[in-house]
Amino acid sequence: MKTFLTPNFLQTINAKRILLAVSGGVDSMVLLDCVSKARTSCKFYAEVIHINHNLRGDESNSDAELVLSVSQKLGFKATIKSIDVMSNKLDQKQTIEESARNLRLAAIWQFANDGNFDYVIFAHNAGDQAETVLMHIARGSGLAGAVGIRETFNCLRPLLGVSKEEIYEYAQKHKVRYHEDSSNKEIVYARNFVRHEVLPRLKRIYSGVEANLCKFAAFAEQDETYIQSTIDYSVIKQVEDGFVVDVNIFDQHSAVYSRILRQIMKNFDIFADFEQRHVQMIKDLSQMKNGTTICLPYGIFAIKEYNNVKFTNNDNKKIQITNKNYHIGNIELSDDLMVMIKEVSADEVCFGDGNLYFDLDSIPSSAVFRQRKTGDKFKRFGSGEKSLSDYLTDKKVSHSVRNSLFVLAKDCRVLLIVGGEISDNIKITDGTTRFGQLSIVQKNDNCD
Repeated sequence: MKTFLTPNFLQTINAKRILLAVSGGVDSMVLLDCVSKARTSCKFYAEVIHINHNLRGDESNSDAELVLSVSQKLGFKATIKSIDVMSNKLDQKQTIEESARNLRLAAIWQFANDGNFDYVIFAHNAGDQAETVLMHIARGSGLAGAVGIRETFNCLRPLLGVSKEEIYEYAQKHKVRYHEDSSNKEIVYARNFVRHEVLPRLKRIYSGVEANLCKFAAFAEQDETYIQSTIDYSVIKQVEDGFVVDVNIFDQHSAVYSRILRQIMKNFDIFADFEQRHVQMIKDLSQMKNGTTICLPYGIFAIKEYNNVKFTNNDNKKIQITNKNYHIGNIELSDDLMVMIKEVSADEVCFGDGNLYFDLDSIPSSAVFRQRKTGDKFKRFGSGEKSLSDYLTDKKVSHSVRNSLFVLAKDCRVLLIVGGEISDNIKITDGTTRFGQLSIVQKNDNCD
């Protein structure tokens, strides 16, 4: 009888305590059924946990009731944990999706730790993997992002190689009860758009695109795992206000030092917008004179200090500044940061050089530099408008880093993020006649 559970998976969970995360959707309910059938050939202890997000009223409660009913019928102890997503969203200033995910995972892993479970089992399938890989590639990810969803030493995903079609077929054949989450059809969310619009169209051309993306992720994981095993991350030294590396890391292959630099950014909770051009900027910095400073995404600064490169930010405190009026010239934002704005010719525009370029005439004279505030809106280059908070969440910018961000804004419309990117509202077009350049530096009175 087909259960989707491989001999390797069954061997892994044999004589172990496992916790099944069950939402009530078709994937997790099929997983629950498969695990139940596996007890005839493998001995293990299993419990079920369901997280009620309390976001869909009666629909949410119905999911919880279904999971509890089916789990008990199959002989599994089930625990329903209720979380208050909306209150947490407001308290933490997060999006609904971010708040729900963080609270859900925290509740699951807390329960797993308290119950001394060996593994937590999730029901992510091949479609989830294909969507994740595609989204990461589209965002400009490197090899690590192409790996997609991974299994870890205490987190298993036995359905990761199983298609959604196979899961539905199994559910129908074995009369598995499940609920459909109505919010999964809302394509305003990026993943749902990829799921319902992008992948179906790709399948019309490449029928095996989903399976091929999963294979690609598996190959990427093999390569990434090997590369990571060769890297000595102990070269990253933590200091009081950041991290330091010796410039000799640049004597190694770029695959090595680029990962070391990315790890430093992860230490600052920066997971997006750190690109290869930033890696090159830091390498170039390592050859410059002592005290030279460059600005990296989201308020991170790299400083050449003798034989080291130091990375620091202002995430330990929120800088309080008054609004600074926009004008061409130097604008002092804080004790450490100055913005330099000037008009340049079309030939001087060089996208990707670390500066921001924009249509000079599109900046309102009443625009000001300030810190972000509740209600800010940002229209990303080539995309639609959304709240600045949602944009920063999409970019995985930590709340501590957000506290050090400066923006140029007209009322609640953000025109550019200092150290980030410009709004679509001020982009350079074929009709642009005056070109603006924004450069940022960290002031350092102690530079030799």
